[in-house]
Amino acid sequence: MKIMGISAFYHDSAAALIDNTSLNVKGDRIVCSPEDASQCFMLTEMDYLAMGNLLFEKSKQPSWSDQDLWREEFRQD
Repeated sequence: MKIMGISAFYHDSAAALIDNTSLNVKGDRIVCSPEDASQCFMLTEMDYLAMGNLLFEKSKQPSWSDQDLWREEFRQD
């Protein structure tokens, strides 16, 4: 397996984005649906969420009412 930096990866592949393939919060299950992705997005410190050709900006979303409950269940390191 060839290990390379992001710039070299772009040069070799022309891919404009590298994505983490295991979207989840420590201790929670891996995101498997758009609903899971939305919940994970709203309950974490992510600023943006891209799904297909849609881009969601956290600051333009309505507040999430269960945020405090989630932070109690899954404490960050």
